[in-house]
Amino acid sequence: RYVRFDATNYLAEAEKKLSELISDVTVELERIYLQNGPDSYVDDEGKALPAEKAHGQIRGELLEPLQLHAARFAANGFAHALHAELQKLKNAGSFLVESNFMQIAEAQKLKTLVTDSFTRADGPEGFDARAEIANVAFQLVGTQLVSIEPIIGRESVYFIALNKLDPNKPKEFKDVEKEVTEDFRQQQIHARRIGLNH
Repeated sequence: RYVRFDATNYLAEAEKKLSELISDVTVELERIYLQNGPDSYVDDEGKALPAEKAHGQIRGELLEPLQLHAARFAANGFAHALHAELQKLKNAGSFLVESNFMQIAEAQKLKTLVTDSFTRADGPEGFDARAEIANVAFQLVGTQLVSIEPIIGRESVYFIALNKLDPNKPKEFKDVEKEVTEDFRQQQIHARRIGLNH
C-alpha cells in the first residue's frame, strides 16, 4: 500500500515560489535562452524551437525542482503524523501497521493505493522510484511494517506500508542467487570435510 505526493500536483506552489525567487521571470527566461543559444532548445525532429516555445521549456525546467520541493514539503506533514502515531504506539507497546497508515492517510484526505505484486529486483511498475520502493518494501518485516521515511523519486514522493506478501509467487533466481550460491558453497565445504575424514 502506498501514498504518493505527485510533484505535478504542486504547480501552483512552484509558480508562486518561482515568482518569489525571480523578480521578472520573463526577463530571466530570455536571459537563459540567449545564454544557452536557440539551438539548445529543439523539437522531436531536432529543429530549433521558436523563442516562445523555448521559453516554455525553460520555465518547465525551472519549475520541476520547485514542484518536487513542494511535494516533499507536503509529504512532511504525513511523515510527522506517522512519527507521532509511531511514538504513541511504542509507548503502548505496539507498532505501526497498514491500518494505522490508512487511518492517517484518510485523516489527511490522502488516497492510499495498492501496487501490483513485484519482486525485489524489478520493483513496482509505473513508479519513478521503482528500485528504492522495492528496496524499502522488502525491508518491511517484524515490527516495522510501515516506512515512516519518505521515498523520493524524480517526480513524486512516496510512503509505503506492507499490504501482504505473495508467498505463492515463485522467486526469481536473481532474488535468491546469493542464498543459493552460499548454500552450494557450504555443501561443497561439507562434502570436502566428509571426504577428508574417511
